[in-house]
Amino acid sequence: KGLAYLHGTNIGAHGRLSSDHCLIDSRWTVQVGGFGLPSIRHYQEIDEELLVDKDAMACSLFWTAPEILRITQQTRSIQDITERSIKADVFAFGVIVSEVLTRTEPYFDADVGPCEVIQMVKKGVLASQQIVPPAKAKEAWSASNTDKFQGESARATRPTLPPDSESTDFNSLARSCWSEDPNARPTMSEVSKTLNTISPNKGEMIDNLIKMLEKYATNLEGIVAERTAELEVEKNKVEDLVCRMLPKSIVEDLKAGK
Repeated sequence: KGLAYLHGTNIGAHGRLSSDHCLIDSRWTVQVGGFGLPSIRHYQEIDEELLVDKDAMACSLFWTAPEILRITQQTRSIQDITERSIKADVFAFGVIVSEVLTRTEPYFDADVGPCEVIQMVKKGVLASQQIVPPAKAKEAWSASNTDKFQGESARATRPTLPPDSESTDFNSLARSCWSEDPNARPTMSEVSKTLNTISPNKGEMIDNLIKMLEKYATNLEGIVAERTAELEVEKNKVEDLVCRMLPKSIVEDLKAGK
């Protein structure tokens, strides 16, 4: 919903969407941050020490759409990205979906480094929509460098998804979002409708949690009342038994704690 709203404003597109910019507030609701202020970022100096770790810089591009990567000649990190588009945000959302489903970072099982993964995503393919698993990225990377990974045999590199038997609908959504062709990707409004179909929106998480706690508290009150009544019955039985065994005066002293 946040992205769909953002795409309808003068800002137009996020441009740097990633899981790092998905923030959870006090009501356990995800908020989108890290957008806007392009003029300030344009003059922002990059810490040269960070440039030493090329893999860390490349990892910041895991959510960047291939068409955006191709626009910038020298793309070292997300700091080099100046172009943004709504369709690129949808691509980034697809990568975030894969993170939610696998509960780990994108391309976690790739057998090549982050820099090579980015180059493979950047090269991409328009002739085929097949996806090469990150675990086989080394083979594809080697083939692409020897001009054997071309034409109809080429396959785009994307993050790993769980088996379709576990999350078919969500997998399909992620694949549609990171399609190689930007025009084939859905809008965020369409994505929102799809999500509501897959998992109907029944309110915010904290609201559901409060309702569960209220229901539990109501049931707990009934249980306490029932146990109190049982305790009172047992107390009366004990008093009756003591009265039969001891004189009344002694029983009264025991009740008074003497």
